Amino acid sequence: RRCSGRSSGSGKPQPMTMQLALPKPARASVLLLGALLAISAIRRWLQSKTRGMDGERDRRPRGRSSGGGGGRVLSAPPPTPARRRPGAPMPSIDTPAMGAPAGEAEMGHWHLGGCRRWEWMHNGQAVNGWVDFRARGVLQASFFRGSAASWHFEGGAMVITFGSCHHYCDLQPGSSPPTFVVRERRLVDGKAAKPQRGPQTKGRLLCQDRRIWG
Repeated sequence: RRCSGRSSGSGKPQPMTMQLALPKPARASVLLLGALLAISAIRRWLQSKTRGMDGERDRRPRGRSSGGGGGRVLSAPPPTPARRRPGAPMPSIDTPAMGAPAGEAEMGHWHLGGCRRWEWMHNGQAVNGWVDFRARGVLQASFFRGSAASWHFEGGAMVITFGSCHHYCDLQPGSSPPTFVVRERRLVDGKAAKPQRGPQTKGRLLCQDRRIWG
């Protein structure tokens, strides 16, 4: 007799099926393993969402929070004391000076009757500011309010320092009113400054008593 897979009592072929019966403890283990895998997948998904939200917060610009009601306030960098803003009005030529004026012994041949304020003409013609010589080498300037503004004598020249440059100034003999010319500029770090284009910078004395220069 051949094994044809057909039943002996029917003319139609019957499919052969095989069922695998697992014991109850094994089925419980499979279900537990599937649950653990599902929980692990959900946990990884939640962690990826949290990292994405943290990265988005880090990319936001720092500053003060615009929202109210206890929003987190981020500290801003401290402002830097700087020069007069471009376009801001220049202090008046009549602005009171700070501190005591430089004495006659300090100024020497620059004493000129005790007048201490000079008009500053960057292009040698148009007034664009002023400087004022105060005691102990302090310089007050309309276009620079930094603490580094100062003056001193060096080799007979008046050295006016503000910003990043030393300005070496010489009085022009016989000028009326008294005038100085900036003959040289040097950077405060010792390097040579770029040559100035156009006319030399000049300064012109401001003094109500014109008798001091005849």
